[in-house]
Amino acid sequence: MAGWNESQLRKYNIKMEKIPTLQYDDPKVDSLLTNNKPVLIKGSKLVSRVLKWDLDYLTEHMNSTSCNVLISKNHKFKYYDQKKITPNMTFKPISRPSPMIFSEFAKQIKDWKKGDSRLYMQQVLNNSISQRIVNDFVKFNWDWIISKQNVCKWGSLTSNLLLIAQEGNVTPCHYDEQQNMFASIRGYKRFILFPPSEFECLYPHPVHHPYDRQSQVEFDNPDYIKFPKFKEARGYEVIVGPEDAESVEKIEYPLLDHHKIVIMRNVEKMLAEALHDPSEVGTMLKTIVLGRYTLELKCRKCLIEDGNVVLQKKYVYCKTCFVPMVTHKFRATLGKSKLVNRGERVLVCVSGSLSSVSLLHMIWTGLQQSTYKRLTFDPVVLYIDESVLHNYPHDQEDKIKELFEKYGLTYHIVKFAAAVYSDNCLNEERYIDQYNDKLKNIFNSLSDLTLKEDMLMKLRKYAITKLAELLKCTRIMTAENEHKLSIRLLSNVALGRGSQTSLDIGLAVNNKNSDKTSLVTIRPMRNLSAKEISYYALFNNLDDFMHSNFLTATSEDESIQKTTERFVNDLQVDFPSTVSTIFRTGEKISEKTSAITYCLLCQGIMDVNMSPSSAMEATKYSKYVSLMGVKALELSLKDVKNEEANQKNCSGCKCKKQDLKEEIIEGLCYACTHIIQNLESLDDLPKDILSKEKERLQFKMMEEQIKDFLLPFHYLDVLTRVFRPGLVQF
Repeated sequence: MAGWNESQLRKYNIKMEKIPTLQYDDPKVDSLLTNNKPVLIKGSKLVSRVLKWDLDYLTEHMNSTSCNVLISKNHKFKYYDQKKITPNMTFKPISRPSPMIFSEFAKQIKDWKKGDSRLYMQQVLNNSISQRIVNDFVKFNWDWIISKQNVCKWGSLTSNLLLIAQEGNVTPCHYDEQQNMFASIRGYKRFILFPPSEFECLYPHPVHHPYDRQSQVEFDNPDYIKFPKFKEARGYEVIVGPEDAESVEKIEYPLLDHHKIVIMRNVEKMLAEALHDPSEVGTMLKTIVLGRYTLELKCRKCLIEDGNVVLQKKYVYCKTCFVPMVTHKFRATLGKSKLVNRGERVLVCVSGSLSSVSLLHMIWTGLQQSTYKRLTFDPVVLYIDESVLHNYPHDQEDKIKELFEKYGLTYHIVKFAAAVYSDNCLNEERYIDQYNDKLKNIFNSLSDLTLKEDMLMKLRKYAITKLAELLKCTRIMTAENEHKLSIRLLSNVALGRGSQTSLDIGLAVNNKNSDKTSLVTIRPMRNLSAKEISYYALFNNLDDFMHSNFLTATSEDESIQKTTERFVNDLQVDFPSTVSTIFRTGEKISEKTSAITYCLLCQGIMDVNMSPSSAMEATKYSKYVSLMGVKALELSLKDVKNEEANQKNCSGCKCKKQDLKEEIIEGLCYACTHIIQNLESLDDLPKDILSKEKERLQFKMMEEQIKDFLLPFHYLDVLTRVFRPGLVQF
């Protein structure tokens, strides 16, 4: 077999037979599994969709994930139970646990040299790791596993592990009370198995010992005086390579020997022997995405089919009922208040995420329905290529085109820089390099990841609005789901965008940037959870087209957005209602005033009438104190504003660039102020933003000139009340 040779195998003085190797469709496979015999299965394609998983890929998507890692000074790894170590016991473990984030684990693996301690990772897969890894995981060939589970009458799944080991690592000979299905993704793994009849030859540690269930024999150098029956041990051997699946039956004694860096996933299935009818045991295989198991339940809707999906640990659906349920939630959200009229042009934004691809599929499905169910609007699909900022796969654009053409809808693929700067953004080629440089300059001048991600969101919104007007669309559809909006709600409050909550997570939001048309942004996926969307995509064979971004491969404390995401994900694992509670609470926040000033950059609501005791004024004062020192303590908040106005002159001369930045800041909200203050130059901002600022300054100047001839607002209010028809008789 390519990838290894006999010289790499450790020599053990054990008589061994080869484990049979069969194709997945061979009838003998079921016979061996049913009779609790080990077998190497080829061609199952169980993990073929995730062969891209290597250390680089996992580092990109699991960078700050905390992982369970064992460290050993030699190649041997033994597990022990800390609770069984008594005060009087002299016990020195061969290996020890050392939790670390995945990026650190991968770095130590890559930098490892002879003499260093060895590492071995055993990480439970659940949705707290990475949404991308979860999306990959649900694409395994579960139908094949389910078929074997039914034939062999296995019980419910108890755990799902991702195993990563260095070449040469050896895990102990131990016994299992569960069936195990190993699937190799990369590298090779040697299995030496012993049937239960060899129990006496393997000398397991006593049950009270920390090494309980593991053999006392050193296979490298067995002590035949102390363990004489080990000479009689008979085992089975096989080497599992990429895409192979190995079934290890219960009460086997496996000795695992790793060759090259091995990434394995281990699905352990506990037999529920207490049940009289094996069909009563859970078949909800896909629920292992959350690392949970349950007794098999019937679908809560049809009450006939076995469940395939469990939502919030208690709501069970079969595949047949689940997809229509998700589609109905989408249609119900879209149908509220008749958000879209017949024949209206709607810009459908597709980023390549699973949520946006699912949105596109739901719209396309709705267009194929019978007359009374058919969606009646005219969709125009938009994909903004942000490869100038992020590393896209080289074939990303071709795959996106193939997806759009499959649905037969009108679509546009636009470069991000062209959408931001060009008037001819749909066909811009001549100045694209110049525009790319301007866009890079903005983000290169922002060193803070929080500001970078925030600025990206605002420029993306600006580009989408601009393209919607250009394409004569009156509605914009985006694919934010409940999970994403909940994270955005909390992170925006932390950023100082609390007053903009209704605009950030609302169902239908009027666009304040458009002077020519009435643009409304609609979020029809907002009532769907990330898990619902993942299963919808799985059941409809939808692939995502995700790519790296500013937050990829960063630790959770490097940005507010990443910290918030981790916080919400960790809570969601133990408390399934976390996301929905945050989201429903945010829904209750709405605008209370009609006289609103909007930010030039983000078009969000500005807090213009702030009380002197507000947090924003306190922040301004603190900043000024840090700049002015003791002198600032003698000033009131009103004096601070006057002093700030005087500080606009740079060294006694009028600095136009400094004045322009200060003038623009006056038209920005609190969060956008931080972005602009960190920009080295304002020349790279979109010209529409600069022109709106000039227009605002002209109105301000005009107001100054005629202010003596204007009535105060309270007089206007009195006049309105006096001269209202029908109220006062003359």
